[in-house]
Amino acid sequence: MTAPRRLRHRAAAPSTLGALQQVVRRRSRVAQSLQRRYRTALAGGLGLALVAGATAGAAVDDAPVADQADLAALGRMEVAHPASPGITVPADEEIDLGELDVDVELPKPDVSHVRDIRTASRNAERRAIAEREAAAAAEAAAAEQEAAAPTRDDDGEDDASTSEAEAPATVSAGSGGERGAIGAMVNDYRAQNGLHTLERNGTLDQVAQGWAEWMAANQTLQHNPNYRSQIGSGWSAAGENIIRHTGGASMSSSAVTSWMVDWWKNSSVHRANMLNTKYTHVGVGYSMGPGGPYAVLLLGGR
Repeated sequence: MTAPRRLRHRAAAPSTLGALQQVVRRRSRVAQSLQRRYRTALAGGLGLALVAGATAGAAVDDAPVADQADLAALGRMEVAHPASPGITVPADEEIDLGELDVDVELPKPDVSHVRDIRTASRNAERRAIAEREAAAAAEAAAAEQEAAAPTRDDDGEDDASTSEAEAPATVSAGSGGERGAIGAMVNDYRAQNGLHTLERNGTLDQVAQGWAEWMAANQTLQHNPNYRSQIGSGWSAAGENIIRHTGGASMSSSAVTSWMVDWWKNSSVHRANMLNTKYTHVGVGYSMGPGGPYAVLLLGGR
């Protein structure tokens, strides 16, 4: 009864070893895509081998010495291709890695092309040149306008740069009462402001009347450039107000003279002349021409 049991164990051990070797040989020829499946199968085969070894070890205790030597030889057998942990790729196989889609958002650095920098620099230079040219043109226009604009005399009245070259028109000295009315209204205005009255002066009257007639004849409103020299010496101060009313020909003499004096009152420079404390005398000129009535107020101080 003992002999048949030993034969059964000796036959079972080679069969298990052959199965294990066959699994290992197939493992070395497995393609990369099937490694995972064969790794699972190999793990199962190794488990079977361990169970078989344990069974054989249990049987060795009851076997004779010769049978134990056979089993020891079985235990010393080496596998040509031992299994190792992880994934083993044969040398003749190629690794095929699939594409991996990764959605990564990276900050875009501020990069300026050299061509763009040069273009911006040229544009800035052109703008600077255009601004300088515009400023120069504005200065030239302002200078030209200033040269063409009328100048101002001491009392601030505008002077025309040139007088008209027309032939003198027929003028009149008015009714005669306009000059006295203008002088009286000026003195009344000074009295209202607590100032002394101005005395009429023949020389000042003559120069003022002559200039009023000249303006009426030439239909030009401008200051007398020579009134200081024409009134002669002995005056410490002198000033002149002039005015014209283009629609005054249809007005009464009292209405037009009142309008003239009121206009001077509303003008700061003319008002300052009439209220100047350094003046002591006055001369008045009045003349009617095609352009309307003209008036001159000539002030002098002694």
